[in-house]
Amino acid sequence: MSSRSTSVKALFRRPSAERQALALLRSDSIDPDTMCGASQKDRAPHLLPFAQLRSLAMGLGYDVQPTAAPYVSDGELELLTWLARGQRVSNHVENFHEDMFFTRALLHCSGILTGLGIHLPSMTMAGAIQRPRAEGETA
Repeated sequence: MSSRSTSVKALFRRPSAERQALALLRSDSIDPDTMCGASQKDRAPHLLPFAQLRSLAMGLGYDVQPTAAPYVSDGELELLTWLARGQRVSNHVENFHEDMFFTRALLHCSGILTGLGIHLPSMTMAGAIQRPRAEGETA
């Protein structure tokens, strides 16, 4: 199983909601002033589901960067795409991925983001789709 390559996409150029979602996925703290009123206390219980999602994603070959990494990996872009889709499904029966646990973790974290007031823009869903896969690249 190969890991995804690091993209040349600078983190600081990504929309604020994406940076906040990546901070949770990377288990970084988020500035309370940028969290739509959610305090550190409000975020603390939500770190475990994101840690579980990160672990499942890495087990499936998605590259999740370390906390301070200045770039967004292609794997993280795909995860953001899944999370944005999860925020828009009307029926949570849709299976996003063949791994049911991964799908459930994605949907759970999508709901947490929505509850925290972090709404990934619709353009996030196109981010990973625009990048063609290299021959032989796996999830």
